[in-house]
Amino acid sequence: MDESSRQEVHRADPALRRQMLVWLAVCVIVGGAGLWGLQAWLDELARTVGNEQPAMLETWLRRMLAGASLLVASGCGGLALWLHNLSESTETERRWPPVALRTSQDIPVKRDAAALAMARQFRLSAVLLGLFTVAVLLWTLWLGWPELR
Repeated sequence: MDESSRQEVHRADPALRRQMLVWLAVCVIVGGAGLWGLQAWLDELARTVGNEQPAMLETWLRRMLAGASLLVASGCGGLALWLHNLSESTETERRWPPVALRTSQDIPVKRDAAALAMARQFRLSAVLLGLFTVAVLLWTLWLGWPELR
């Protein structure tokens, strides 16, 4: 094999794979417990408040949806910021993946025009996620509007 046919490879970080699996397990357990608790809370709320005070039930449900919307917006906003930073470092280094990026598997390195194309895709994704974040925040504001008056 001559030198020009070999492609540079960004090596995987084995510790990252283990960390990802641990975080996945933690998220599944915490999410399951949260859903179980939410179901119990909603059952109790419907039993005690739903029949007697439907306006209070609507208020509680609006608050719950607003809280869930804020969680979604914060996650999307954080991902948008990360994608923006990733596009910046890719443009600066003219290399994908950037040297400091930890990956879970070996990735062939893209340079110059291919790396800049990746950076543009990341920037576009960041902008779209940012717009989605703003839309969710506006919807949350609209959802909570009756309580803000």
